[in-house]
Amino acid sequence: MKINHRPVKIVLAISLTAIALPVASPAVRADEREISPTSVEQCAPQKTVAVAESRKLVRFTDCDLRGRTVLGSRGITVTVPRTGTSVTAQALHRDGSSRLTATVNVRAGEVEINQEVQTAPTRSKIGRAAALDKCADGAYNRNQYRQNGAYKWYYYPGSVWESGIPDDPINRYPFIALDLGMSSGAMAPNDCGLPWAKGQSWNQGDTGFQPNVGLNGGCTGANGINSVGWMRLSSAAPSLLAVTCTWSSNGIATETDVAMRTGDGVLWWYDDSGTGFTGERATTALCPAGRYYAEAVAAHEAGHVFGLAHVTGEQHANLTMYPTIDTCDLGPSRYGRGDNLGIVSIYGKQ
Repeated sequence: MKINHRPVKIVLAISLTAIALPVASPAVRADEREISPTSVEQCAPQKTVAVAESRKLVRFTDCDLRGRTVLGSRGITVTVPRTGTSVTAQALHRDGSSRLTATVNVRAGEVEINQEVQTAPTRSKIGRAAALDKCADGAYNRNQYRQNGAYKWYYYPGSVWESGIPDDPINRYPFIALDLGMSSGAMAPNDCGLPWAKGQSWNQGDTGFQPNVGLNGGCTGANGINSVGWMRLSSAAPSLLAVTCTWSSNGIATETDVAMRTGDGVLWWYDDSGTGFTGERATTALCPAGRYYAEAVAAHEAGHVFGLAHVTGEQHANLTMYPTIDTCDLGPSRYGRGDNLGIVSIYGKQ
């Protein structure tokens, strides 16, 4: 069985109405085509522009996407920045992942759209033994941004009451799970004997500002606050578990938000039988069937926060940045060799 890593063909739609583009000459590659001038009148304000290709350049003069919402595959969306910056949405699903990036180049007068969709079986379907040992697998992929210094983030409790994790002022387990996950992205803790990374994750307290993620799980507009927390994403694809939105300029993240989904059948779990980075301290027997370890998913999302992309191929299923995660699987909370090497390549080792 192989992961279906599929680029998709070009389609441009406005809102819910599909609009066919003029057929290009066979000599022109699809990913090199621009939106034709005849599409300008189709690019009405306040409409969502659906793009279903792997790469697309759109000129301002043909269709100015700045400030507009772009819809990619699996329902993922981003609001295109108005300035010369990038926004990247990275969504984790029960059966794979999706990523959509919009980069504004004011000097060139264009917006570049890139997206990637992956479907992947979980570790339990593959069998851990069928994949490479996590301490022998050195694979990693990087995004085109990094944090500049410490990642200073705020915790957004939001809809934590729907998470399924007990929460009270003394034992703030939902917060602890996310805090541990963010720290994993910064330091790449592992059981492989590898040096930890020098990234830094600093929680700044709670906030009433929710992550800049819409109800559909897409990235909206940045506000300069790094917010990580629990949200109802009632209009998102049923398979969506979590999403990370990053705004960046010249390769430096200016804001990164993480939304952990609650409701709609998504339930979470946290085990407090150990402390800190002491290894896989919990067993699946402690986790109610059908739930996801919040710390493990947060560690995956933190990989995106600190600059990692997904690794593809079933042989990499034991790595944290594999493009999906199993229920009751705490394993991804501890980074594998490739996960660690990726973070260390960006921030250096301790």
